[in-house]
Amino acid sequence: DNFQNPSFGLQLNYKPTERLTLNYSNFIGSDKPDSLNAWRTYHNFYGLYERKKIGIIMGFDIGTDKFNSREYGICFSPIFIFRYTINKHFKVALREEYYKDKKQIFITTNQNSFALFGISTNLDYQITKTVLFRLEGKLYQAENEIFKTNSKENFSFTSNLTIKL
Repeated sequence: DNFQNPSFGLQLNYKPTERLTLNYSNFIGSDKPDSLNAWRTYHNFYGLYERKKIGIIMGFDIGTDKFNSREYGICFSPIFIFRYTINKHFKVALREEYYKDKKQIFITTNQNSFALFGISTNLDYQITKTVLFRLEGKLYQAENEIFKTNSKENFSFTSNLTIKL
């Protein structure tokens, strides 16, 4: 109800060489009632370079949406991932990312704006072709005290088991 306008998405992949993949994808539509006349746009760009044991991903996201009845805000997020394959069972990766959403169009907090820097590292163990075990440590640093501990920082250490069916 109240959502009749269509939404659109597109993904383009280009592989100019065996080692390089370029990607563009987007979303254009709304998650708000039609009466607000709010169009959300979100664009994702990334490049993936793989050579022997090394993989590098560099990406950039940018989005717009209404943050009140008249004005639009912009969010953006650059990302960098470096992956190294130790052997057929073990991989290690390092990820850095930044997310800025000044008008809180995508991420809402009790602060005036949202900005977050994150860094993580993980160790993957490929148990079988369809089973992966991961250990991961993440550190987030925000511009405001947004975490439950009334802190600007949050650290987590997690593990997971992924099974492909």
